[in-house]
Amino acid sequence: MDTSDYNFKIQQLLSDESTYVKVKTDPTTNTLKTTSDLIKKYSEKLNLDVNSIIPTCAKPPKLYGLPKIHKPNAPLRPIVSQIDSPTYRLAQHLAKVLSPLRGHTRAHTKDSYHFVSEIKDLCLTDNETMVSFDVQSLFTCLPVEDCISIITRKLEENNMPAEYAVLLRHCLTSGYLLWKEQFYKQVDGVAMGSPVSPIVADIFMEDFEEKALLTAPRARGICDSKHLAAELQHVKQVLHDNKLRVPRLRHSDRVKPATVERVPAVLPYVRGVTDKIGYILKRASIRTFFKPLKKISQFLPSVKCNIPLQDAGVYKLDCECGLSYIGQTKRSIKTRVKEHIADVKHQRSGKSAVCDHILDGPRHYIRFDKPQVLAKEHRFLPRMIREAIEIKKHPNFNREGGWVLPPAWDPVIHKIKTKPKHTTVRLQDTVSSFCVDRTKINN
Repeated sequence: MDTSDYNFKIQQLLSDESTYVKVKTDPTTNTLKTTSDLIKKYSEKLNLDVNSIIPTCAKPPKLYGLPKIHKPNAPLRPIVSQIDSPTYRLAQHLAKVLSPLRGHTRAHTKDSYHFVSEIKDLCLTDNETMVSFDVQSLFTCLPVEDCISIITRKLEENNMPAEYAVLLRHCLTSGYLLWKEQFYKQVDGVAMGSPVSPIVADIFMEDFEEKALLTAPRARGICDSKHLAAELQHVKQVLHDNKLRVPRLRHSDRVKPATVERVPAVLPYVRGVTDKIGYILKRASIRTFFKPLKKISQFLPSVKCNIPLQDAGVYKLDCECGLSYIGQTKRSIKTRVKEHIADVKHQRSGKSAVCDHILDGPRHYIRFDKPQVLAKEHRFLPRMIREAIEIKKHPNFNREGGWVLPPAWDPVIHKIKTKPKHTTVRLQDTVSSFCVDRTKINN
């Protein structure tokens, strides 16, 4: 799809003021605070793990679209990527809690495989037709208040705490998104991309379906019950006259050998190697599936809005002297850089290695305006190991060497070690100048 066509279709979706409205500021900070307060408030009653549900590095949800290629003009399906958003972990937890509330209706179908198994023995006559109904833009058209009312009722019926409905209301009503540096608030409906949205949609549609089937008039006039006994007697007589008997069940004492279901193997395809491995696994009754080393999507640019320095990870601050500071943070790198700047302004040399380095001499100028992201990593151990590797790779003024790495790693790290890049241009920023000038005055 052409980029201009893609952008035009996204703008068409956002122009629907009954679903989206523009907001002037980034709601991330306020949403994160409200989410944290609610989780702490109900953590004791609902036995919530506060540390695992409250995000340490929140990012705004990003909008992108997937084309519906099976429909005319390929309209876009709006997807709001909620990963690392203020309510993402809470929505994940609610999805696990509310999932058992769905799937209890007679017409429930788990997935397409379940549907095929249900109709594989179904035979239609010439005057019968199988039809399907599609809800247009289901997620954005869901009435949030009705969904919450239905789920509240189901929580009561299953003796589950009503406080889950309060947390769900927060997740569904605090929806917002980012598109091309503009924030939008979702007025109604739920966002496709939130972990709890499919659960809410299923529960609402099951309730709607159940009411529709119960209230639909049935064709009772053509099958009067008073003729049932006579018809049954007629069928029995016909079977008797044709000497038809019900076959007896044959029992066998032979025990069938137990079959062990083997987990299929998924291997990246390497010509000449994976084929041989697949042949060996096939002899052991293990099904093998091949996947490409690289997908087409890896060569295409991402359609999601990218906000720099918004992730947790490992970063580098360069100084004019040729040394660098390597750091890591579980929060956003932008927040950590701001803390470095505050330490320098208040001359907290004992607390900050960056401040101590700047105060060491007038030729130290650190580019706080151009921090480099070396790795995006939310997990603790990989982040600490990556920081230790980067400290060994770059000439630095860190006070500590970071995570202790095995000595066997040193030859590999030495091989990939980068050479220091000295610049001939005098780099200077306002924070470093402020601190150096203030030091001269004090001396």
